[in-house]
Amino acid sequence: MIHLPTLGEVLGLPSRRGLNDMSIVKTIRVKGELKMGLRSQSFTKDVRALKIEEAREMVISEMGSRNKLKRNQIKILSVEEIDPQEAQNPTIRILAGVGEDTNE
Repeated sequence: MIHLPTLGEVLGLPSRRGLNDMSIVKTIRVKGELKMGLRSQSFTKDVRALKIEEAREMVISEMGSRNKLKRNQIKILSVEEIDPQEAQNPTIRILAGVGEDTNE
């Protein structure tokens, strides 16, 4: 019998049998401040990422792009992994497989 390689084998991706904690997408909450002139605006953003460093980078990139700010104008105060059900954004909950709670 001839064995045909899977797409993952061809691309050199790890098999799904060897999943570890680093390959599981987490829900992460990032809190920080945006410096806009003499004022500062606090923010909280929930994102899905593999690592905390990746979530931090995503938020800095998105906030800088959305508000036309440089990286030195964005201050990250805390980054923490949260339970997907605690996410404020319903899209994040759906992506995490938690879905919408109709009792709220």
